[in-house]
Amino acid sequence: MISPKVLIDAVFFQMYQTGIARVWTQLLETWSTTDFAPNIILLDRANTAPQIPGIRRRACPPYDYNNTNQDRQTLQSICDEEQADVFISTYYTTPISTPSVFMAHDMIPELFGWNLRHPMWQEKHCGIAHASAFVCVSDATRRDLLRFFPQLPPEKVHVTPLAAAPVFYPRPEPEIDFIKNAIGITKPYFLTVGARGGYKNTILTFRALAQFNQLDDFDIFCAGHITLEPEFQNLIPTKEVKAYNLTDDQLAAAYSGAVALIHPSTYEGFGLPVLEAMACACPVITTKNGSLAEVAGNAAIFVQQDSVPEMLAALQQVQHPQVRQSLISAGLEQSKSFSWPRTAASLRAILEQVATL
Repeated sequence: MISPKVLIDAVFFQMYQTGIARVWTQLLETWSTTDFAPNIILLDRANTAPQIPGIRRRACPPYDYNNTNQDRQTLQSICDEEQADVFISTYYTTPISTPSVFMAHDMIPELFGWNLRHPMWQEKHCGIAHASAFVCVSDATRRDLLRFFPQLPPEKVHVTPLAAAPVFYPRPEPEIDFIKNAIGITKPYFLTVGARGGYKNTILTFRALAQFNQLDDFDIFCAGHITLEPEFQNLIPTKEVKAYNLTDDQLAAAYSGAVALIHPSTYEGFGLPVLEAMACACPVITTKNGSLAEVAGNAAIFVQQDSVPEMLAALQQVQHPQVRQSLISAGLEQSKSFSWPRTAASLRAILEQVATL
């Protein structure tokens, strides 16, 4: 059995607690119960890394985009001290010589014309240049990575799909009612999850709601940022929109009680909310952009990203009992095809392969 030492830089946890943090928490928790756990050294930036029994942490200086060269040297020194065989970062940091695996979650900056001279994206491209193998969270992300970096050997670019965390499963009525009462929901409700601006395209949802002749019969709940942006509220000025941050348990209950998750993103590297909703028996309205078609399979109502009439039709369609039951059954089945143990085993195999190069 190959037992390489794997150094994982938990730098993302220093910066954010969003989707990528959830991904890495799931990976580490999955590995912690296997014989792979003793091989892992988790670099803890400024005491922000998750504390997971069975995973050893090592203190590391905070990351600073103004001092990336020094950080690379620091990472290499730690790799040397730990005799690490392979390195992987939660977010684009890179050592100098230790072989690395690059994990690509999306190619949003490249696709949407963001300023690629920004230090964050410079570091991303440095990580790509250094890596010996690549892990993409979807086929769509793999295609996009190879499109923008055609020099990469395709055989070294692997796909390891993500999965919904175990906490996402259909919740019983008392849990759903508890969340509804706490938030002040008294009617059937439509749900949005996560960031709302830019490529997330939540504007389509609200443009459709502005023309939805049944709007008074429904509540609107936005899980994520607690202040609804004026650009959305102005479209339905007389409607009170609920906006709250939720724990994962609370979010699972919110999914379970919703009429539908509305997620009309113009691009996703993976699209975890779609999978989480399906795992909680929540119908999904989404687009076929980016990875969403492969994640949702045949278990969602799809709309064009700029079509208010299609969104309005979807809001009507998802209310029909037969349609709802079909979406719920298909969604539960689709969500079972994604598994954290499978993802963790796949990434482990790639790390072990690079360690032997």
